[in-house]
Amino acid sequence: MGGNSSRLNQIGWSCYQIRATAIHPDIGCRQTLRHNLRMTSTAEPPTPAEPTQLTQPVFVLWFKRDLRWHDHAPLASAAQWALESGGTVLPLWVDEPDMWALPDMAAQHFGFAHECLDELTDWIAADGGALSRHRGDVKDVLAGLHARIGAFVLVSHEETGNGWSFERDIAVAQWCQTHDVEWREFPSNGVVRRLLSHGGGRNRWSHHKAARMEAPVVPPPQYVRWHSLQGLPTSQVSTAVLMGLLDGDKPARQRGGRRAAEAELHTFLQQRGQHYRFEMSSPVTAPLSCSRISAHLVWGSLSVRECLHATLARREQLQALPVDERPTGFLQSLRSFESRLHWHCHFIQKLESEPAIEWRNVNRGFDGLRNEGELTADEQQRLQAFCTGRTGFPFVDACLRSLAATG
Repeated sequence: MGGNSSRLNQIGWSCYQIRATAIHPDIGCRQTLRHNLRMTSTAEPPTPAEPTQLTQPVFVLWFKRDLRWHDHAPLASAAQWALESGGTVLPLWVDEPDMWALPDMAAQHFGFAHECLDELTDWIAADGGALSRHRGDVKDVLAGLHARIGAFVLVSHEETGNGWSFERDIAVAQWCQTHDVEWREFPSNGVVRRLLSHGGGRNRWSHHKAARMEAPVVPPPQYVRWHSLQGLPTSQVSTAVLMGLLDGDKPARQRGGRRAAEAELHTFLQQRGQHYRFEMSSPVTAPLSCSRISAHLVWGSLSVRECLHATLARREQLQALPVDERPTGFLQSLRSFESRLHWHCHFIQKLESEPAIEWRNVNRGFDGLRNEGELTADEQQRLQAFCTGRTGFPFVDACLRSLAATG
């Protein structure tokens, strides 16, 4: 990561100015695509320049799985660029029906994400702005904004999701190319895009990730020149039913939002996590002793870096105590938790670098061990028994029924 005197690079983030060039129709992995997107890492915070010579530039801040305002480099950068250029920041969220229709999405995910989104909406409103919320294909939404406000700069985090989000981002990059829109993306957590081009190959991933995690947490911007939504397409608040999610929410699932995320992390680091190292593996003790921040990391109400810094601070606090006053096992549990924060980024990096593992076994020795085609009637019946917690094995059934209730 290149360093410089700017506040953004002091915190260890780099920005890519993305211009889509010709995309090979037979792309087999994200690495190949991202070499076909012309990316230039900026040594200084990019100021509007050709082809972004706008009198009062609008920075469209596209929120995806990063529903927070702390440790949010795209938000902080857009605010800084708008202040320096006399431009404005237009925050955007798009409920994409195709995303919510995916088989790994359900009403519980929609409910959690929108609780995070509602708190983000409230924060922006309290700061004098308004989040522009829409339903539909993101390209259509961007086209509608482009028709109303003209040229703009798109700003977002990078996203490593599934094959659908990958193809969506290709389509957005192509739209940006066609409409001469600059797309500035920022790294997300410890995942390194185009890892092989960063020097040292895959064996250097831990070095790149550590440098990013050690950088200070990005504070919320003190001042944002928000873009007025007057005259823009009307914001549309969605519901799970409108998105076709008819399965019903889980009655005992976790709540989303920044406040809930901070509370879970705080109680874990201060109390609940003392016996995490030994109690994480039991379905009896894990609901209390585990951090319960996984969903918050997925939807970005917390960043991995925030969690790591809070963990290290708590460790220093405990180490400062006399040995006989330290809670038994807490330091060991914090080390285990720190390792799992590392694994979080490690396994997403695997998907970033080898996206085919979404569809094939990582260990090819498992190929053919089960029926990969259409299930027989007997197999369908056994699958249904498993999903509903009616296998006849009490331990398995108890876990599956708990999952059905809590998500």
